Amino acid sequence: MDDLAEELFVSRSTLQSDINHVRKIVESYDLFLEQKPNYGIKVSGNEMDVRFCISEYIFNQKADIMDPSSDLVEILAKDEIDWIRDSILSKLREHKIIITDVSLNNLITHIAISCKRIRERENIEIYHEELKQITSKKEYQIAKEIAERIEQKLNVSFSVNEIAYLAIHLQGTKKMHSSSEMEEIQTVLEDNIQYLTKNILKQVDNIYSLDLLQDKELILALSLHLKPAINRHKYQMNLRNPLLNQIKNKYPFSYEIALTIGAQVIKETLGITIDENEIGYIALHFEAALERKGKSAKNKKDV
Repeated sequence: MDDLAEELFVSRSTLQSDINHVRKIVESYDLFLEQKPNYGIKVSGNEMDVRFCISEYIFNQKADIMDPSSDLVEILAKDEIDWIRDSILSKLREHKIIITDVSLNNLITHIAISCKRIRERENIEIYHEELKQITSKKEYQIAKEIAERIEQKLNVSFSVNEIAYLAIHLQGTKKMHSSSEMEEIQTVLEDNIQYLTKNILKQVDNIYSLDLLQDKELILALSLHLKPAINRHKYQMNLRNPLLNQIKNKYPFSYEIALTIGAQVIKETLGITIDENEIGYIALHFEAALERKGKSAKNKKDV
């Protein structure tokens, strides 16, 4: 403790206060501080929780979320981050997948953290049955190709578990689709997702009489959002919404619908609580639907 306090140019009491603060933070991620005399201090716990904690720290920095590379230099060198970006974009283009800028930067951040942790010999473990399920998905093959390209330059080796972890993040990525793809996607969306979406819209129509249940574009767009959103919650993946405050201020009615009905129906149906970042994105889908109906949320008052 004395050596660390001296190295940081702080008093022992200040250091102890800081450690107590850090302990509270990591405990909120189901982690704990392991402290041993003549050994040091280490954050211990499930590796997924450790990576989640690191990513939250990075996302909470004040740098531009659309260009997180300035914060990621604490994790990897800039040329390595650029290679990760190129590897992702290259493989997504090959598979004709388009993702939003926010989703891309989230993906870069999580892969950068994975590379750092692999180098530190801290690896992800995924239960056999869950691993079997993930490896059967299309995202696993894409994740494998991205990992193989990253391995060429970054001197890291992705295990099956690490590739599956990358695939989980791909499953939680918000994708953009062309209109021709939309028709094909509609036929393969799980019934439970469409049921959830229609249940939300039914509740909205019951309360506000907006007739949104007839909006096929909204049903499809909202279903496409909810599928990865549920996956993100399942694996405790963090999605940042840089437009959240603007959405709350500019589209208060749409945000109210998403918060009081959308989030509530999801909680009642699936038993999960989605955070305000996801609620903000759901609000945008409602706003787009309202504008299609000529009922902009800007002018909408309480009904």
